[in-house]
Amino acid sequence: MKSFLGIKKTFLVWKDPACNGINPDWLQVSGQKFHAIASSTQGRFFEKLNSTEYNREDGIIYIEVTKERYIEGRKAKDRQRYLAKWKAKKGYAEISSDALGVNANGEMDVDIVENLLIDTSISIEDGFIKKEEIELLYTALPQLDEDEREIVIFMYLSGKKRSAEDYSKKTGMPRRTVNHKKAKTFEKIKKIMGY
Repeated sequence: MKSFLGIKKTFLVWKDPACNGINPDWLQVSGQKFHAIASSTQGRFFEKLNSTEYNREDGIIYIEVTKERYIEGRKAKDRQRYLAKWKAKKGYAEISSDALGVNANGEMDVDIVENLLIDTSISIEDGFIKKEEIELLYTALPQLDEDEREIVIFMYLSGKKRSAEDYSKKTGMPRRTVNHKKAKTFEKIKKIMGY
């Protein structure tokens, strides 16, 4: 059945509503019959399946589903609406992945995609350098005094981002003293590593 907009619509219901979706036999009905079934108080539930074809040739399918499936779908749609409102409120915009990489002539342009997908806030090199530095710190630990080891472990090797102020609060040592000890410790580490 085609609607007045020219989009094909298919309506599928269970031949036996008592089957509750278990191996159902399907019955294709008219839009009028579907509307009568859907608006009745028989406790039947339906889901709208949008076209999967790019040209929308297969149209829209309305299919009978279990109550559980209907509730699941409802929750998903409500979540999508909530996220859309949240994104609009925060000023985020969604872009279609289908539209990515298509230039003004409608041709695929890889440069457009690459320029859109580059995230300059992430640096693989910085991550690698940080990993190398951590390995060097572990190598130097046995050659440090206990106080020096404690500062290095607390501030750099604990897996948490911590400052000299954090170390000062933990130990009661003045922050300036912590900064001085940290600087001296790193001078020692540089000498150990041959820098």
